Amino acid sequence: MGCWLVVRWRSELLLRKLVLGQRWRPWVALVGSWLVLNLIVNADYPASWVRATWFAPSWETSAIVLFLALWVTVRRPVPNLVHAGFATLLLCWAAFHGVDSFYRRFFNREFRAVIDAPPLPEAWTLLVTTDGFVSALVEMTLGALALVALAWLLYRTSKLNASALEQLIVWRAGTREPRPRRHAWLRSIVLVTVVMAGPGVLSLLSQDSTRPLGPMARAASEFTFFLDYPEIRAAARERFARLSERAVAPPALDALAGRDVSLILIESYGRGAVESQSHSAEVRTALQRLEDRLTERGRVTASAWMGPPTYGGGSWYAHATLTTGVKVWTPLDYSLLLDSDVVPLSRRMKSYGYHTVNVMPGTTRVWPEGSYFGFDELMYAWHFDYVGPTVGWGRFPDQLVLDQVRRKAAKTERPTYKEIKLVTSHAPWRAVPPVLEDWESIGDGALYNTLSVQHFDLKWSALEHAHGPYMATILYALDVVGDYVRRFEQEDAQAFVLGDHQPLSEASLSELWDVPVHIAGPAELVERFVEQGFTPGMYPSGERPALAMEEFLPLFLRSLSHGQTAAAPPLERPLVE
Repeated sequence: MGCWLVVRWRSELLLRKLVLGQRWRPWVALVGSWLVLNLIVNADYPASWVRATWFAPSWETSAIVLFLALWVTVRRPVPNLVHAGFATLLLCWAAFHGVDSFYRRFFNREFRAVIDAPPLPEAWTLLVTTDGFVSALVEMTLGALALVALAWLLYRTSKLNASALEQLIVWRAGTREPRPRRHAWLRSIVLVTVVMAGPGVLSLLSQDSTRPLGPMARAASEFTFFLDYPEIRAAARERFARLSERAVAPPALDALAGRDVSLILIESYGRGAVESQSHSAEVRTALQRLEDRLTERGRVTASAWMGPPTYGGGSWYAHATLTTGVKVWTPLDYSLLLDSDVVPLSRRMKSYGYHTVNVMPGTTRVWPEGSYFGFDELMYAWHFDYVGPTVGWGRFPDQLVLDQVRRKAAKTERPTYKEIKLVTSHAPWRAVPPVLEDWESIGDGALYNTLSVQHFDLKWSALEHAHGPYMATILYALDVVGDYVRRFEQEDAQAFVLGDHQPLSEASLSELWDVPVHIAGPAELVERFVEQGFTPGMYPSGERPALAMEEFLPLFLRSLSHGQTAAAPPLERPLVE
């Protein structure tokens, strides 16, 4: 008898637990599905860890719960088409938010579909040039499968949400017995009030103005920009026309007196590299070696900080800004620049009697836009003889590029103006080739197949430990550039060595946008730049404000002419923020 009582008591206790579990199960399902929706709406892509704020209630997910609650109260069940609609909307937002996060990370601005959508296919080219075709195909396939999986998760989450709401509002706990109609409406109102109170309270308490806009606010911002785009484009075109009219060039660069000029841009060479705490000794050594080489044949040096228009990426915007005197930082600015009357430095140097050369080893396809810059000679990827291994994002080591420039660039009686864009230090900083003492042995790069190249295991989506590899590529570039100028540039040539923009913060470990510019040349020419604010030596002054990159062209023309000076165009910001 006693055993029977114990068994009965344990059975009743187990039954009560099961009933209690059934009572709480819809609450767990509702809260869990709501958290999943909040996570998808709020999460940043890519990210290396999950933040608690990603689960915070948002107006959009609360509105979905509100809609489903009203639906199950009025008529049930919720059709699968409704769940598919919610899944599609949130999937589109997740994809859009991912692109938005990428643009904030690499371009420090939000994605604008009307101007940024056309260049998006270049992402495929970037993957192919960085990882190879097979790896890029695998990555894109995995990305597509991830979107499919996310769509399925969103669909199932919406159904789970509706099922939980139906159990909480329509049916009595643990049964399929319907509640009275008035009870269903009352519970629906109470649930909706509780759910909608979450984002309302957070909005009142939140002081984080840097938090990205939610889906509705972001969609409204995008739609407003779309409506205003014709006016924005017209105003931007007018700005370019006004700047081209106001910019005045000297009739001749008589102070330069026909000396060769080289503008050598080192990809991603920024203030974060010069002021690196973990590599300060290596940086001091590299800059001292660079100065020794630049001054070995009688030149003197000076340096300054410049403020580029972009941070993290967008090298072509920095290149255009540097050589046109007009701030360019969006596809709209760039396209209007190419269609404007603004005269770039390359065309000005041609008018001064120079043979102009554009060296872009990272350009792997025909670039018709390059006709705007009007170079006499082009050296793109297919102009280089190379049979060695692919090194980093750019296929060729910087030293091989510089070697073939000095051997293959046309020799003319005219002085030469060269723009050289080096890319070994381009993200994602996966490899650093060795520095070769014997330039004559480089040839077509076959010897790189037998040399040890330093490799780093970095991915575009995980660059948290990129500072060391990034610094290794910068130190390499400074080494080979200094040796190139010392060995192969004319003794009286004017050389400019500078960065185009800072890399993303994971690599630079700096939030500053500045890049260094070093100049080397005859003392009488360098002194003219010092009078304009440059600091003698290789270290820019920390007390002077950075020179805006769009001010470089007028300063260049003023400093290298004795006659009429070049009027600096007014510093007007682009209209696309």
